[in-house]
Amino acid sequence: MAYYDDIEDEEGQDPGALATGPEAAALGAGGAPAAAQAASAAAPAKAGGGFVGISEYINANKPQSEKLAGQVVDSVDQKAQMAEDSLGGLQSSFNQAADSQRVEADDDLLGMVRSNATQVAGDAGKASSFAKQRDASYGGPKTLESVDSGAGWAGLQSALQSAKGAKAATGTEEGRMGLIKEISNNPRQSQGALTFDNLLLQSNPNSASKLQNAGASLNDFDARLGTAQQGAGQKASEIGSFNSATSQKAKDALTGGFQGLGAELGDRESQADAGQAAEIQALRSGVKSGNLTPAQLKMLGMGGDDRTFGVDLSQFLQYSDGIDKNSVATQEDLGRQQALRQLAGDTDLGEDFVNSAALGQKGSGFTLDNAGYQQAQAGKQAEYGAMFEDKETAAWDRTLGGLIDAGVDGSLKDALARYKELAAQGFNKETYQRLLAEEQRLEKSFGDTLTSRYAPSSGQLGRVSSSRSV
Repeated sequence: MAYYDDIEDEEGQDPGALATGPEAAALGAGGAPAAAQAASAAAPAKAGGGFVGISEYINANKPQSEKLAGQVVDSVDQKAQMAEDSLGGLQSSFNQAADSQRVEADDDLLGMVRSNATQVAGDAGKASSFAKQRDASYGGPKTLESVDSGAGWAGLQSALQSAKGAKAATGTEEGRMGLIKEISNNPRQSQGALTFDNLLLQSNPNSASKLQNAGASLNDFDARLGTAQQGAGQKASEIGSFNSATSQKAKDALTGGFQGLGAELGDRESQADAGQAAEIQALRSGVKSGNLTPAQLKMLGMGGDDRTFGVDLSQFLQYSDGIDKNSVATQEDLGRQQALRQLAGDTDLGEDFVNSAALGQKGSGFTLDNAGYQQAQAGKQAEYGAMFEDKETAAWDRTLGGLIDAGVDGSLKDALARYKELAAQGFNKETYQRLLAEEQRLEKSFGDTLTSRYAPSSGQLGRVSSSRSV
């Protein structure tokens, strides 16, 4: 029998020295590991009281060596499996966290935002779902290292280093003895026993081959870990892009809702514009010709007895577009716009078309500088009044008398036309009566028929404040 004594230290001997002879038989089972104890029990005695050589002894204990090798390999493989499980768990945790961030676009809901935002905004569930889609982004882990604040990655690295250390230990004497001690259930293992068990493992080709294959899954572990890390990053990026597309769809739906409202208001605005445009064109023509209808005078805030005294009214009128989207918008339109703005959240999407303060208000299509007009009108009135005071009137009378005496018919008509023009521009009633009598006298004298009257028609009146009288 061959063995390593575990108690020779007390006698000053090397605990690793090989001992043979009868005295060894009394010490063979002094607390050795399983392989050493089994080898001691199975050692064949040689005739004459001697023991077999070490090589024969190792050969005789080959089955025990292979069993020990299997135990060591199992221990290493278990550590490798722990690393595999840790990686698998980390990947699973990453995938769960990443997938929970994915936000699908609800096309039906987005369609409602476009066509009936009021209903969506009024339903808390729908409004919340839309907000989630509108703001969709990726907030999950982007790497395996960031899962659970790095706890999973730390666990994986610990398990991996333990497994790699165990696998590497199978290649050294010290490492193998460490593994043997780790799997042994005997707390009194001696260095001699560990050395002997290592010798059994090292000397048996089958055992050595088993040890070489220990932790085989670790051979490509780093490569697979790198692939897993790359896959995690790609998945995070893919979900981020997916969510960006969802967010854009939601924002497009919002924009579409605003645009749809604007288009509807625009159609109504165009129809209203067409009607007002005809009114304004007629007003332009009336102002230009001086023939304003009673309705147009009313539009301008003027009474039928007001006169312009030759003032060009167009100087004091500015035309504008009196119709806008506020003019044609309803309370329902305003509610729809407010719902869209609510759904837009903190974004600046969309354009507001309706102002609640101006809802339904319609402009006149023109602006009249009434103060300026009144001032100009008063000045003209004073000018014409002075023109037809006594001296001027007498001068005209003499002119007419001279024309009549001369019998110049054409010149007479010109003079009468001038009188009529001045009368239309603001003569007072006394002047009008005198001119009317003069016309009758001239008609009687020359037999001419002068059908026009000095009294101006309503169409020749200008727009002024109805408070003024002539």
